[in-house]
Amino acid sequence: MSSKYVSSEYVDGSDSDSEVEVPEYAPPAGYKKFDPPAIDTSKFKQKELWLIKCPKGLDLSKLKKLPVSFQIGATTDLKVGNSTFNLTEDTYQEDIAAQSEKSDSSKHCLLVNGKTTSGMKPSELTIQKYYTISEKVKIPSIDYEKAIVAREDVPKEENLRMRHFPTGYGANDYNEAKAIPADSPVKRPNRSEDHMDVDETPKKKSKKEKKDKKEKKERKHKERL
Repeated sequence: MSSKYVSSEYVDGSDSDSEVEVPEYAPPAGYKKFDPPAIDTSKFKQKELWLIKCPKGLDLSKLKKLPVSFQIGATTDLKVGNSTFNLTEDTYQEDIAAQSEKSDSSKHCLLVNGKTTSGMKPSELTIQKYYTISEKVKIPSIDYEKAIVAREDVPKEENLRMRHFPTGYGANDYNEAKAIPADSPVKRPNRSEDHMDVDETPKKKSKKEKKDKKEKKERKHKERL
């Protein structure tokens, strides 16, 4: 009978790391395996090694010569077929320092397949120059007077007062923040005055009529007696 496996009560850091699955390397799409031939680096001791990056669609077989400018940051033009390209030198600070000190401490070197050992190994051949070839696109001239549509001003509303200000500003910094002058006030008649002007005469007249009627009745009554 096989013994039953019981895990440890405590988990060590090394145990937890071992449980992590390392993803398996997968080559990119379109990858084709290539076995590079063995290179004898002794043939390149009297030559400089340059690294040139170029566009994917550039046919290097049509490139007969390379107009190189040895000034740092300079750009030269070259024409391949119907297209024009720019050739620019790329500079890396560590390589400039290595060249100024006349040392071979550059970290960029050529990987070669050795004669006796299998696999790619770094060689003593360091890269001295870095160049980039990029296509030069010709941008047509733009007539900005025709391309840009004139802006139409939004109708401005009148009698608006600014009440919110940017940080650091106040009402004294903007004319729009000042109080809007009101028109001369119109005096409205008092309701009591309206009542007196309209109703006072009829009321007084009605009281006088009642008094006259009362006096007439008293006279008639005395005459009968």
